[in-house]
Formats: sequence, C-alpha cells, structure tokens
Amino acid sequence: MRTFSVPFTAMLLSLFAVFSFADEPKAEFSLNAGIALPTGSTSDVQKNSFSVDGQALWKVHDIVQVGGELGYMFGSKQEGTIPGNLVGDIDGSGSPSPLAFTSDIDARILHLTPEIKVGPTIDLSGIKLNPFVIGGGGFYWTHYTAGTLTLIGTTSSGISLNGATVAEDSANNYNGGWNVGGGLSVQLPKNCAIGFDVRYHRIMYKGTDDVTFVIPSARLTLLFQ
Repeated sequence: MRTFSVPFTAMLLSLFAVFSFADEPKAEFSLNAGIALPTGSTSDVQKNSFSVDGQALWKVHDIVQVGGELGYMFGSKQEGTIPGNLVGDIDGSGSPSPLAFTSDIDARILHLTPEIKVGPTIDLSGIKLNPFVIGGGGFYWTHYTAGTLTLIGTTSSGISLNGATVAEDSANNYNGGWNVGGGLSVQLPKNCAIGFDVRYHRIMYKGTDDVTFVIPSARLTLLFQ
C-alpha cells in the first residue's frame, strides 16, 4: 500500500484549500430596498417610509467583510399623538394635555456608516447560502420638511383644538447612530446573489427620546472575484 509523507500531505491539503477558495468573492456591492418601520416612542409621531441602502464590502477573513453603507429614508410622515408630558398643561386645568395631530411634514433620513458583516458561505447541495449578521455606526442626518401641523381632539379640560394649525419651518438634525441586524443571501450564477436583510437603527438624541426604526428589505448583491 502506497503512503505519503507528512510534508507531502500537508502540501496537498494547502493546494486543495487554495483552489477551493479561489473562486470565492473578494468583494461585494449590495442594494437593499425596504420599508422603515418606526418603533417605540418614534411610532407615536412618525409613519412608515420607503428606504434604500447601498453597501460596499471587502473580505478580510473567510467569514468577515468590512466596508461602508449609504442609506436614505424618503419621507416618514409626521402624524400621531404628542405625549402630554411633552405638551404640558396648555389650558391651565392642572393636567398635561396630550395632542393628536396630522401634518404634511416628512422626516427624511440619510445615514453614512462603516459596517462589518460576519457569516460563512455554506454549500448546500450545490446551493451557496450566506447567513450573516451585520452592524455599524456613524453619521445620521435628519431633514424635516416645512409644513403645517393640524391639531385634533381636545385638551384635558375639554377645550376643542380640532382644526387648529401650527406652521413649522424646515429643520435639520445631525446625530450619531448605530444599526445591527442580519439576513440571508443565496448565490446565483453570473456573480450575483439575492436575499433579505432586517436591520434595527437607533439615532441618538440628547435630552429627548432616541429615534428608532426597523428596516426589513430585499437584497440584491453583485459579487467580485
């Protein structure tokens, strides 16, 4: 029976490893399209918005990629109920007055963040799957369009505010924030992949509640050797 020396066997295993991973993508560009869903106290005053993210990631390890992401929420309508502790006692009744409102004002949010993506590529009967977790943090810019708030309902003492309006100028907020989530990609021929991504975002504010939302999205990825 023929035998192989340890150095020769190690060389064969090394060559096998090189050729096994030679066709693995070294970089990728992904486009995510989804819906931003406000959560927590943010959902009291903001509505859903269409969202698009673009990512460029480079492999630094078999299961680790790093890069950057640029994302944009196209317009979260400002509508809901302002908690009484924020409005205060506007009618002198001794109790805070929560106010419902609608408006034609949108919050448009852009973020620019470094990201890290971790996950193996699994070959399952010829189908390559990439389950992953992803997260990052950086700059979030929120632009509020100019418009009019229209109040709805009554104060705590029963004074009607239906139809009362408040004009608001446009405004910009510049904050830090972070995001974390995960997803799954399925590799297709022609160096591309499809899948999904679900991400939680938190924009950090000082002196008031943070803005939070979850974005489930469809994911299209171009793979580069």
